[in-house]
Amino acid sequence: RFEPGQDDDGITVRVPRALLSRVDDAAFDWLIPGWLAEKCAALIRSLPGALRRQFVPAPDVARRALERVQPGAGPLLPALAEALSQLTGTECPVSAFDPQRLDRHLRMRVEIVDDHGTPLAAGRDLAQLRARFGAAGLPKSAPSPAHALERDGITTWDFGPLPAKVTLPGPGGALLLRFPALVDAGERCALRLFDDPAAAQAAHRGGVLALLTHALAADLPGAAALAPVAALYRRLGDPADLLRQLERAILASVWVEPAAPRDGGAFEQLAAMLRERLPGIAARLTQALADTLRGARELERALDQRATLALLDVVADLRDQLGRLVYTGFLAHTPPEWFTELPRYLQAAQLRLARAQREPAAERTARQSLQPLWQAFWQDYPAHATPALAELRWLLEELRVQLFAPALGTRQPVSVARLTRLLEAARVAG
Repeated sequence: RFEPGQDDDGITVRVPRALLSRVDDAAFDWLIPGWLAEKCAALIRSLPGALRRQFVPAPDVARRALERVQPGAGPLLPALAEALSQLTGTECPVSAFDPQRLDRHLRMRVEIVDDHGTPLAAGRDLAQLRARFGAAGLPKSAPSPAHALERDGITTWDFGPLPAKVTLPGPGGALLLRFPALVDAGERCALRLFDDPAAAQAAHRGGVLALLTHALAADLPGAAALAPVAALYRRLGDPADLLRQLERAILASVWVEPAAPRDGGAFEQLAAMLRERLPGIAARLTQALADTLRGARELERALDQRATLALLDVVADLRDQLGRLVYTGFLAHTPPEWFTELPRYLQAAQLRLARAQREPAAERTARQSLQPLWQAFWQDYPAHATPALAELRWLLEELRVQLFAPALGTRQPVSVARLTRLLEAARVAG
């Protein structure tokens, strides 16, 4: 609306009160593309005089700064400040901007409406509106209606093509955008709607993987394949869960294509392609799982037998390592490319324990070089690690082999210094 000087001058966004808490403040920072350069120039003019003179003429500098940012990726002010600093070499603190000096049309106007679309209030301070009309004062409303796509108990692709997105009716006449995905629900699969497309994409791949275990059941190991070692896992969890983890790990190791099918025809093609890749991989991973469970049990017994005062620190460190390798659900959280290495890591731990008795000084030196890095890594290791940290987690196991059982060899060169640098780089990047 073009009404200079009026309260509703500029762009107005209507937000249903029920959805106010879900609005991203940062998205409104970027206004609309046609006015973004003007807004950035105005922000530059809002800087204190001495700093403002480093960025003149403001319109030209604003346009050059915008070439360095990605609109919509986080809040505007930090992105603009960083771009200005890069352009001139003069540090521009975010706190130096004064958004309150902007003309009204350069700040998004938000109009709050009720479930019937009736305006309740409007303003350009989203935080203030959220405080006034947030969830605390929101009347309880009926949940969003279920979509016809959502269902449970799926074991075959019998639901037709899966659209990339659907809409649901929301409060205040709004349309809610949702992203369908097939999800892993344990023994069966389900169809669910997600708010976030990235989350839907990740869940859908897992759901397709789970559905493949039904389509390829005859080509995957059954309960009989794990019978000899099922008792070794029973103290950690249900062997039936372990079998499901093994099936998914086998399929994940042969399914390298990035795209997940969204219709029955593409799913059948994928199943046929993976069936041809399965035999060797299935046998190898099944054997690795059996060797891992046996190796873990043998190491536990050896640690129990050698829990002496002289080996107290060694035993404690090895128990820590073992607990991070073999635990309830460990197969689901171990990348297929590293899973076959677990027996070697457990063998290296056994060799280390025997060597520690013969060469206590060498053991102490190696342990002291490892511990600071090992502890620093696990202190900050997040639940959802970046690819760099996830890779480093397994390189640390390779480092243990290098330090304590070098005769077994490593997959790639490793050293304390190299992995320390990788950890520092991962922290900076993350």
